[in-house]
Amino acid sequence: MRWAEWILRLFVSPSRPARRMPRLAVLPLEDRAVPSAVPAVAAQPKAPFPQIGDKVWRDVNGNGAQDPGEPGLAFVTLQLFKGTTLVGTTTTNGAGEYAFNRWNVTNGTADPADDGLQANTAYEVRVAADQPALVGLRPTLSNQGAGNAGELTDSDATATATGAVLGLTLGADELYSNFDIGYTTAASVGNLVWYDANNNGVKDKTETGIPGVTVRLLDATGKTPIATTATGADGSYLFTGLLPGTYVVEVASGNFATGGALVGTMSSTGKPGQATGGPVEGLGIPAPNVKTDGTDTGILVNGAVRCQPVTVGGDAVMDNKAVDFGFFHAAALTGKVFIDTNGNGRIDPEDTTGLANVKVRVAGPAGTFTASTDATGTYTIGAIPAGVYTVTEVGQPAGYKSSTPNLATTSVAAGGTATVNFGEARAVDLKLTQGASHTTVGVGGMLTLTYRLK
Repeated sequence: MRWAEWILRLFVSPSRPARRMPRLAVLPLEDRAVPSAVPAVAAQPKAPFPQIGDKVWRDVNGNGAQDPGEPGLAFVTLQLFKGTTLVGTTTTNGAGEYAFNRWNVTNGTADPADDGLQANTAYEVRVAADQPALVGLRPTLSNQGAGNAGELTDSDATATATGAVLGLTLGADELYSNFDIGYTTAASVGNLVWYDANNNGVKDKTETGIPGVTVRLLDATGKTPIATTATGADGSYLFTGLLPGTYVVEVASGNFATGGALVGTMSSTGKPGQATGGPVEGLGIPAPNVKTDGTDTGILVNGAVRCQPVTVGGDAVMDNKAVDFGFFHAAALTGKVFIDTNGNGRIDPEDTTGLANVKVRVAGPAGTFTASTDATGTYTIGAIPAGVYTVTEVGQPAGYKSSTPNLATTSVAAGGTATVNFGEARAVDLKLTQGASHTTVGVGGMLTLTYRLK
């Protein structure tokens, strides 16, 4: 076995010392440093109660309640006021939680002894709207349930012109943990008031907006005003920062009074020559939330013009910019088909009788329209845009002949009225008859012939 021993020696260096197992050093008790006493536990901070707080959250569906899955809003700054004095400021954490307590409420003094909330004291939590965490959001519906009783976690803040405010009076309890503030996507409603020159109910490329028109936003019933604005230089308007819900937009009646932006105009009917009952007039027109932009939605209601209720709600349909109102200057053509007694082609004092059921046709920039004369011989074609029109008396009344041309051209000014009359003289067919006396006449006698013209 020497050969095995020789091979083993090749792998073992004779200069490498053998490894030693470490020894466990044990010191005698008298050599060990033993502390004389256990150190005192550091003093813990006192509980921060009393405390106000809970959560600022994103109300996705805008119903005013915290539904499953709706997230908190981080980095929202809240301020606590006692009267007009700012006594505390805090910021929500990543989950949207916040709290006011003795760690961040100073009561406006430099003395820390009075830090914290005070019992039987009225406070206001205010949230400014102009902060990055709330861009595009607005306070949601408030007090939609028994939030303070814990049955439903609702929003306790109400919207203001500058943000949201939550008022409360601190009682004797230590923890007020159910004061929530919800924010939802801010909705908007609006679009355009324009001059519908041809009264077709659709905004054409050459038609322009009407500035300075007073527009009101009403609730779903059309009874409660919510906001008022005026159209800009291009006729546009917009109501912003709205809660999800249903609204009515109204072009106020004052616009049509003397000095108003819409004096002398009518709401578009969609059918030139027809003041009512056109395709964009009446309750049959599409509501703004189901129509395309650029179509009139106006309905005449008690001297004002309103749209049908428009609903904005849910993050997918928070903006409706299709509430348009078209107006046109209602020019008119009128006249009379009269019996021209002396056939001179003009209406004299004695020419008071008219001919009924005579058809008159008007052709111009907005199309061709027809009307028939009434019992007095009068016809009227209204709700037409300004322009040059050709007026024709269609057909010839039996027993009469025209004493005036049966075609005339006239110009109608915006908001004005033009008159075209047609004269009809009685037609007379002359008939000559001959008669002779019945007396027998001989040669050289006299025969009497009688001629009658009738």
